[in-house]
Order: sequence, then C-alpha cells, then structure tokens
Amino acid sequence: MSSFVARSVFRAATRRQASTTSTIRSTVRSIEPHPYERVAHDSQPASPAYGKMAKNAATRIVFFAPGIGLIFGWPLISKEVLNGHIS
Repeated sequence: MSSFVARSVFRAATRRQASTTSTIRSTVRSIEPHPYERVAHDSQPASPAYGKMAKNAATRIVFFAPGIGLIFGWPLISKEVLNGHIS
C-alpha cells in the first residue's frame, strides 16, 4: 500500500462525522438572510445634509484656526512681545 493511499484511509477513518444538529444549523444559516444585508432596490439613498456639513466645517474652522495660528506664529509673537528685552 502506498503512503498516499494509507494517508487517505487514515484521514477517512479519523474524520469526525457531522452531527444532525450541525447539519440542520448550517442548512438554516444558509437559508436565512444576513441581518445587515443591504437591499438596494427597496431603499432610497439618504439625501446629503449639506447644511449640517457646512455647520460642522465652520465650527472646526472657528476652533482650530486660532490654535494653528498660535502654534505656527509663536516665533513672530515672541519677537514682538520681547522686542529686544532679552540679550
């Protein structure tokens, strides 16, 4: 007996048989739809909320622009504030 045949016989003998419960469970899972399945034909795409997007962008600009100006502008600010007082 060749090693290939012996290996095949050994695998067939040690393979676990599927139980009835697991067979039924896999059958039911293949039938039921996915809980988050997207049905494109039944639903309309959401309309874009341009007003909300503009409000969020304006809020970000109001809060971040002064901070960015401070981060990048501190050398100029310190030059004007100190104005040669440190030697």
